Amino acid sequence: MNATTRTAAALVAVLMLAGCASSKEVYTPSGERGYVISCDGVGWAVCYTEASDLCGAAGYRIIEQESDYVSSTRSLLVQCGS
Repeated sequence: MNATTRTAAALVAVLMLAGCASSKEVYTPSGERGYVISCDGVGWAVCYTEASDLCGAAGYRIIEQESDYVSSTRSLLVQCGS
C-alpha cells in the first residue's frame, strides 16, 4: 500500500468515526420549545455535544432518550435552559 492510499484510507476512517448529528426544532409535550437530535450510527457523545452546541451556556434537560441498538439509531428530545 503506497503513502497516498494509506493517507486516503486514514482520512475515510476519521470521517466515518467523526459522525454527525442532525437537529430539528420541535415543541415538547409541555408545549415548550425543544430540539429532537438524531445521532444515527454514532455514540451518545455526539448527541450530547449537539445539545450543548444548540443550547449554549443555558444548558439543557433531556426530556426523552431513545435508541435502537439493532439499527444503531439514537435520538434525544432536549429542552434548553435547565
